[in-house]
Amino acid sequence: MIPKKLWERYFLKEFFTVFLLFLACLFTLFVVIDYTSRAGNQFFSQLQFKEIVEIYVFTYVQRLDILIPFALLVTTVKTLTTFNIRNELVALMASGVSIKRLMRPLISIGILCTLLLYLSEEFLLPFAYERINFLKDKYQTEKEVKATSRNIRSLAVQGQGLFLYHNFDAHKRAFFDAFWIRSNKEIYRIKYLHPFEEPFIGYYVDHFTRNEDQEIVLVNSYESKIFPKMRFTERDLRRSTILPEQEKLSHLARVAFEPQTKEAKAEARAALYHKLVMPLLALLAVMAPAPYCLRFTRSLPIFKIYLVSMLVMFTFYLIMNAALILGEANVLPPALAIFVPFGLYALFFTWQYSKLQ
Repeated sequence: MIPKKLWERYFLKEFFTVFLLFLACLFTLFVVIDYTSRAGNQFFSQLQFKEIVEIYVFTYVQRLDILIPFALLVTTVKTLTTFNIRNELVALMASGVSIKRLMRPLISIGILCTLLLYLSEEFLLPFAYERINFLKDKYQTEKEVKATSRNIRSLAVQGQGLFLYHNFDAHKRAFFDAFWIRSNKEIYRIKYLHPFEEPFIGYYVDHFTRNEDQEIVLVNSYESKIFPKMRFTERDLRRSTILPEQEKLSHLARVAFEPQTKEAKAEARAALYHKLVMPLLALLAVMAPAPYCLRFTRSLPIFKIYLVSMLVMFTFYLIMNAALILGEANVLPPALAIFVPFGLYALFFTWQYSKLQ
């Protein structure tokens, strides 16, 4: 929407002044607090200036799904309550402009921000996760990797047993601290396995077999070893190296409906539905507080509007995060877990907004 009228340009100028200032202040505050608390950290001390900038910019990108709706909410309340107190809204309504017409520029901003968040989910967010994972794995020590990732993950080897690993190193593009249980009589312990080489190459490999006394014994060690018979499916390999929330929206939409295990399907679908509904919060952040900011009373409870609006936003994120966990664990069907709580919020605030005259 291109503003043609003077009041529309004035409206948008006031809105974007607060909106951009709020986002800039949040970013500055985040950088100052985080850097001062981590400046002596071993990881941060190894980073170059360019890499530190990357870390903070991409971390900010990861939080846009929270920051943009929150900034829209605060800015909407600030703009509408200010115009209400100054009686500027009354003047515009007296000239024949309805409240819904007054809200049209803000609704357009909400729609624009929603589209930007969808584009971020498709292009910016996957790249941000990739770069942050790369930088962390580049400088973290093995001790730090083990401390931050304590879960053992599994991956099926095509017709050749089970592969267990501790972590995927994005910098080396290799599985770290892995075991290939080829059978109940043969096990390989591999410090680094490069699954994107052809054939697979392992480094610092120990080969164990079961002897006649049914004991697992070390029979050989290799500094490097080729595994020509080890194969993973492309889907399983991608799922093991990239988490669902780090995937592109388009790729996740394909993966979520492919034949796979029940657990993997629930995890992919929950992440997909969550990614689909969360950008819509940018639009709701504009619509939700509007009916309460546009009440014409002698004493507008501005502080209460701010407080309740932020509380509702906070509880919404808690509920949606809980819904994501329930959907990923398949405690509830992913569609039910994600769409029902979001639908209730959206239905209530859309109904409240529709009553504006």
